[in-house]
Amino acid sequence: MNKKYSTPSENANEVINNQNSNEMKEQSKVVTTPNAVESNNAVATASVEQIKNETMEKSRTWRATINGEVRDIIIAFTDYNMELPKKKQDLFKLVDKENLLPVMYNFASPDVFWRENYILTDCEGYEIEKDTPNVYVLCPEPETNCRIFFDEILEDVSIHTFDSVQEWAKAVGTTNQLSLSFNKVKEVGVAAVAVGDEAAKEIFAFAKKNKVNNTIAEILLDAHLTPQTVSKMMLGHKPKMELTLGRTPEMAQELYDQCCLTFGEGETKKRYVGRAINSILKQEKYSFDLVMEALKTIPASDVAYAKLMDCGAKEACIMGTLITWMIGLQRHDSVGMAA
Repeated sequence: MNKKYSTPSENANEVINNQNSNEMKEQSKVVTTPNAVESNNAVATASVEQIKNETMEKSRTWRATINGEVRDIIIAFTDYNMELPKKKQDLFKLVDKENLLPVMYNFASPDVFWRENYILTDCEGYEIEKDTPNVYVLCPEPETNCRIFFDEILEDVSIHTFDSVQEWAKAVGTTNQLSLSFNKVKEVGVAAVAVGDEAAKEIFAFAKKNKVNNTIAEILLDAHLTPQTVSKMMLGHKPKMELTLGRTPEMAQELYDQCCLTFGEGETKKRYVGRAINSILKQEKYSFDLVMEALKTIPASDVAYAKLMDCGAKEACIMGTLITWMIGLQRHDSVGMAA
């Protein structure tokens, strides 16, 4: 057997095995009565081996439509193919194939790689011997690197013949440079529309309007979305717990605009300003109106002092300075009322 290498596609079997795990479990169940142990063990072993062989066969070959003909091919990988993210394995199980848009699969002829002594491996990491028939090298692209493990037949296939591996690399590199993926804000926007979540729509709208990232929008709207939740929402799966906003969009906008005036736009677009405000409001000692008054009236020298203080964390410094000023405002109001 050829030597197995550590390749970007070495966890491909895990994706495929996830799709077959339930079937394997059912076929490997045995009856453990005393009279049937030996027989059932043999059946179980045979069943598991059969599933393993079927899985291996599926993982090593694909069906692809090439020049109008459906053929069995071996997909070859290089050291330059993209890794399949293991942290997304659970996410892959939630994919509904009906929601996948069609893509084009670009492959290269393997001859130039073998001629220039590049190692080609199959999806299990085993080296593919030179001149093995029906081998095609997958061109690493964001659209297809994972899709090959979901499409039963690769429908739109283009085979390219390059004069050198260098020419192949330039084609792959140029194509990838012109490829864009969603940024985090757009991910939240698409996720919100995919499940019809109004709170997530507000987070997206606030981030887009104020040109801030989704984290700042969440902080100012007093909401929280994890990356895992956003990913599941993009697949059309609603979160188990309903997303809620702790602050209306109007209040969040008022708070953001005033923080920009008080601390500067650049500082406000950093997480510690919003977190400091949220921490103060969560204490329930200080109302939103009092915080707004403090932000409007606090002397610029106090703000500058808080930003420059070496107290370990700017969030704590801003909190301390604002709270001190609000206590002064409350005392002043109390004196005025007593008079």
